[in-house]
Amino acid sequence: MVRAMWKRAMVAIGELRSRLDETLFLSSRDDHPTIGAPKRILLLFGFLALAIFLQLLRGGPLTLLDSLWAEDGSIFLQGALSDRFIHNVFSTYASYLVVVPRLIGEVGALVPLREASAAIAIASAATVALSGLAAWYASAALIRNPYLRGT
Repeated sequence: MVRAMWKRAMVAIGELRSRLDETLFLSSRDDHPTIGAPKRILLLFGFLALAIFLQLLRGGPLTLLDSLWAEDGSIFLQGALSDRFIHNVFSTYASYLVVVPRLIGEVGALVPLREASAAIAIASAATVALSGLAAWYASAALIRNPYLRGT
């Protein structure tokens, strides 16, 4: 009896998964001619560099590279400078586990202290750019027009 119920449940889950695959998780097909891998990698790094540059301009290039905002210095950079890596990265702040900001603080701790604000700003901008790239590729099946997706 239990085995029959288990089998029906597995069949139902399989059918649900196949329906989701057909409707929600569409395959991304490429209607445009494929460019070679070296050009694609160069284009990818070019877009990432542009996205990082634009993200740095958003806060003002001189201001953003010479200052630390909110908890960046007092919590994340200070924790990276004073604690061991594993202890710092997995420490909570205000009851939240904030791994990515703590990893960015670790990047700031790798450079001389006078350059820490610039390293944290660049690492933060790179995180935003990589998040945008992930959203670009994840939405390719749902928004096929690259200009609309880029907007």
